[in-house]
Amino acid sequence: VNRQRRRQKTLSQEYCRRLDAVGFVWDVLAFQWEEGFDHLVRYRQDKGDCLVPATYRDPASGFRLGGWVSAQRTSQKTLSQEYRRRLDALGFAWDPLAAQWEEGYAHLARYRKQNGHCLVPVGYRAPVTHFRLGTWINSQRTNQKTLSLDRRQRLDGLGFVWDVLASQWEAGFEHLAIYHKQNGHCLVPVSYRDPDTRYRLGAWVNRQRTNQKTLSRERRQQLAALGFVWKVRS
Repeated sequence: VNRQRRRQKTLSQEYCRRLDAVGFVWDVLAFQWEEGFDHLVRYRQDKGDCLVPATYRDPASGFRLGGWVSAQRTSQKTLSQEYRRRLDALGFAWDPLAAQWEEGYAHLARYRKQNGHCLVPVGYRAPVTHFRLGTWINSQRTNQKTLSLDRRQRLDGLGFVWDVLASQWEAGFEHLAIYHKQNGHCLVPVSYRDPDTRYRLGAWVNRQRTNQKTLSRERRQQLAALGFVWKVRS
């Protein structure tokens, strides 16, 4: 087979025709590239992007698409203009670090679409790709000050929660405000749960009493404005 490839230009037309008829591969590297590109096209059709995890394999064929994608980035400067053009047309990400960020953002966008919020548990992994979305989220919070304005704005557009504890407190306060409006007081039973959301408002109220001395002045004032009772038995 290797000899036929070396002698392609000197082989008779009949020999070339017969080899072509059985699907002979004259250029192995080109064939391998086309195979990878075909897998990438299918991945994009299925996932909507070209952000292939580095360890990803096609579930049907076992093709190491993640490795192929990484090879294209490494070889970007030596790839033919035609190959680069075709990859660009798919929305290929050439910068690995930028690609990793975009991969995380894409997973977060899907998570928000499915769950209605961006409060991803720290140990959460995407069910299909096993992408460590919880770890990625934590990294964005840690690097908030060094993130570009564009990235911060895109995360804000999804409703990203930069301060989880503050968000949790605000959620509890909002439930308490609703309870006060409905009942006219803040004397929430310890075991009380919101009947619709099952939120443990009673437990949250109890924590505010326990943490009274460490609460910020602003939060104590917010609670006081609702008529919050710090000492239930008094």
